[in-house]
Amino acid sequence: MIQDYPARVIGCYVNENDQMVRVDSLTKYVATIGDQVYYFVENEFVLLFDFGAQAGDTIHSSVEEFGLSLGCGADFSEGVIEFSYVVDSVGLQTIGGEQLRVLHVHSIYQAPEPDWVFWEPIVERIGPMSFGAFWWGHGEGCILESGYLRCYADHEINWRSPYFYNDNLPCDYISSSTEIQSSSYILHPNPATTHVYLPEGAEQVKLLDVTGQRLLIENSGNGIDVSPYPSGMYFIRFKVDGGLKVSSFVKM
Repeated sequence: MIQDYPARVIGCYVNENDQMVRVDSLTKYVATIGDQVYYFVENEFVLLFDFGAQAGDTIHSSVEEFGLSLGCGADFSEGVIEFSYVVDSVGLQTIGGEQLRVLHVHSIYQAPEPDWVFWEPIVERIGPMSFGAFWWGHGEGCILESGYLRCYADHEINWRSPYFYNDNLPCDYISSSTEIQSSSYILHPNPATTHVYLPEGAEQVKLLDVTGQRLLIENSGNGIDVSPYPSGMYFIRFKVDGGLKVSSFVKM
């Protein structure tokens, strides 16, 4: 809990000498209350998305500088940059076999430059699908960083772009779901070095890399040996309690 918000911690790992290292200064926080998604900007939560919005509604938000520059730059010398966008229409989109709400929007030009804009629709539990897929700071002519959505993961949907995903970038991760992953299905330890342990009763276990390729594994009780594989992000598919689950972890 941060300022009475049920915050999720979004950790950022970067690739340093072929090792995935978490950088605490890049940690961000996102919180969902009902249909609204907030994120932490300069010591307070501000509204970012509202999936209960109607056509004609205007969303006001802000962005602060983020310490990982990915090619888009903005002048944060005077602090936080304010921005607004208008909801043109709402709809549904099927991703990973699940229907998610979509906001079709247009941004409002605001001086001084840069003109922070959304180029593509905003999708529930994912965020913008194209330019603007980064939801934290640096940007000029783009909102919350320019670039295509590279990766998204929760216990229902796991998607990786074969073109834009790279281990040295943080995974795009926005949720308007009140519960992304039950603690009953969490992998541990995460990050891992040699072994990853699954929930009791897990079966039909498969280890996948970020391209979706299945990897060979050796089971030891409810754990699997991941020591043969290089540093990076991996997925484990398994069946438990009668349902198919997918969880991710970082191999150090």
